[in-house]
Amino acid sequence: MSLAEYEVLVHLSEALGGTMRMSALANACFVSRSGLTRRLEHMVAAGFVEKTTCPTDRRGMNATITPLGFDKLNEAAPTHVNGVRRYFLSKYDEADLDILTIFVDRPIEELESVAVATSECDSARCPSLS
Repeated sequence: MSLAEYEVLVHLSEALGGTMRMSALANACFVSRSGLTRRLEHMVAAGFVEKTTCPTDRRGMNATITPLGFDKLNEAAPTHVNGVRRYFLSKYDEADLDILTIFVDRPIEELESVAVATSECDSARCPSLS
């Protein structure tokens, strides 16, 4: 599983009911809607994700993690966590990580507020995601 696919499964696993509007998922992954569609092609074919039409807004599409997707995410998580520790966190001492946290948190907070605003717009169009 690629890191990009792992990211999709993480976002879906954390969403209410394991479902997100495709536009909100694209924002959360920082990719275009067409980029997300390409990313999901293999995941849908593999049975990790299902795409469905939003029941209250036929123009919108939802993505939902499947039980197989949850299994693959749980299988991949230890490898991902170990890789982050080995190749990233182990390179810094505690003081470096404190500074890094400051630099990383600021743009993440801004990007999350944009994603929340988009998600709220999507939820208004598709109440099944609220």
